[in-house]
Amino acid sequence: CSWFPQSLSEREKRALRGMPALLCHGTADTYVPFELGARAHESCTDLGMQASFREYNGLGHEISDQVTRDMRRFLLEHCPRQTPPN
Repeated sequence: CSWFPQSLSEREKRALRGMPALLCHGTADTYVPFELGARAHESCTDLGMQASFREYNGLGHEISDQVTRDMRRFLLEHCPRQTPPN
């Protein structure tokens, strides 16, 4: 993938293991081909990340209401709320 790092140090790879990630991609994206999104997911999984891939049939290079809902659900699940310090 063009944006995905082609080489990572062993330290960087260790830091990524187990890290949750959500990758969302529309099947009708003409700007970033769907295959690149699928390959990015595969690369994340190969690095040991807890990567989830969401495919959105007919969606182009945009963020739909469903993508927003899926992102919100992911963030609530993986980034628990913290009480601000007093």
